[in-house]
Amino acid sequence: MKIVQIAGILVVVLVIAGFAAYSYYEIENSNGHVNISITSSPYNAQSLNVTITTIDLRSSNYSLWTNYSTGGTQINLMDYETPHSYSFGNISLIEGNYTMIRFNITSASAVINGTVLKLKLNRDYAATAGDFNISARVITHFTLEFELDGNVNMTSHTFNPEIDLVD
Repeated sequence: MKIVQIAGILVVVLVIAGFAAYSYYEIENSNGHVNISITSSPYNAQSLNVTITTIDLRSSNYSLWTNYSTGGTQINLMDYETPHSYSFGNISLIEGNYTMIRFNITSASAVINGTVLKLKLNRDYAATAGDFNISARVITHFTLEFELDGNVNMTSHTFNPEIDLVD
């Protein structure tokens, strides 16, 4: 009798474990991944540092945002002039269409002729709109370029962050 009860319990546990594993597998395999890299146009500075706190991706239904924390990554854009780029790694996303990629920026500074200048931000983000399709079980690569010429004003010490999709 005890053997039948133990066998019954074992069957129930195995069935529950099977459903849990299948559910996890289906959810994980329905996601796609995006690898976002940034680069910058040439600029006359020793460094131009920006601190990016999150990368946000807006789905095509405009109400769903996926937010990826960068941990407050500070990047010297001069180190990543085209063709070099900085990669944020793979970000897991629900498959589907996305219409915007936005970098949230908390600070910017430049070093010109050895002098450090704290730059005021005209806005605290850089964004690009488009039609970005993310497929399940696929890594999609995007490279976005910070346009620096004309967006950094050394007279007023301001930075107007602009990005464009390169590829």
